[in-house]
Amino acid sequence: MDKKRVSKRILNKGANYRYNISEKMDAGIVLHGYEVKGIRQNRANLAEGFVRIENGEVWLYGVNIGLPSNARISGYDPRTKRKLLLKKQEIDQLQGVIASKGMVVVPLELKWEHNLIKVVLGVGKGLKKFDKRAKIAEREKRREIQAHTKELGTR
Repeated sequence: MDKKRVSKRILNKGANYRYNISEKMDAGIVLHGYEVKGIRQNRANLAEGFVRIENGEVWLYGVNIGLPSNARISGYDPRTKRKLLLKKQEIDQLQGVIASKGMVVVPLELKWEHNLIKVVLGVGKGLKKFDKRAKIAEREKRREIQAHTKELGTR
């Protein structure tokens, strides 16, 4: 009897609003056991996270991973930097894109994949205020059209 695995995801909902994401890639992350338990209990927040490349290594900053409810650890900093695991070729590609086009790399989501926690990284460019307004207006128009067609369909 096969059991279906329920995949947990923690999303960065503000990333698509603040950035125009052009490319996505998966990366592994180095965590302690209690951090994994904290993620299992949905005690992570990606909202202020960003990625930097330092000395040929990729680091994740600003992600808040809380301790699980039963942890007794003193001196733990939930916003410490964490190393991301990427292949050398992927790191070089990221570095080239960031340097040449002025792009940024942000975490989009934390997800379980075959009992491993992966970070989905998004490469994109920051949106200006007028771009954000246009995105909101377009979404509202889509909702109005859907509501109108639903109303016509029920008559």
